[in-house]
Amino acid sequence: MLTPHRVRLTDADREQYGGPEWIEIDPAKFIDVRVSTLRDWQEQTGFQVLDILGRDFDHRRDIIAVTAVVWMARQIAGCTEKYDDFDPHLLAATVEKLPAKPEAADVDPPPSSSTDTSVETPKRSRRGSGR
Repeated sequence: MLTPHRVRLTDADREQYGGPEWIEIDPAKFIDVRVSTLRDWQEQTGFQVLDILGRDFDHRRDIIAVTAVVWMARQIAGCTEKYDDFDPHLLAATVEKLPAKPEAADVDPPPSSSTDTSVETPKRSRRGSGR
């Protein structure tokens, strides 16, 4: 699976294309994208979206695939340029690995107001039970 990263385009590219200073490339953000949009992206980039999200890239070696991933992440972030018009200087971009998000099992439970975790079971009265 693609490791979450963030990318900062060069100042000149950010001036030309706009958008946020940092673009997060996180496979989890693709979950809410409609199939029709994914299909459009696939047609525009020539990459199978799930295939491209299924592997890590070296942004200096897989420049064409990385360009497609960065463009898709920009689309998720609200940018609207067409893929054919997106021609940034990605070799000069800043790429940072995002810290791993803790798994649910790794998260400590919330603190409780009491340290006693026993549960008191109410005692039933035998009065009036007819025994």
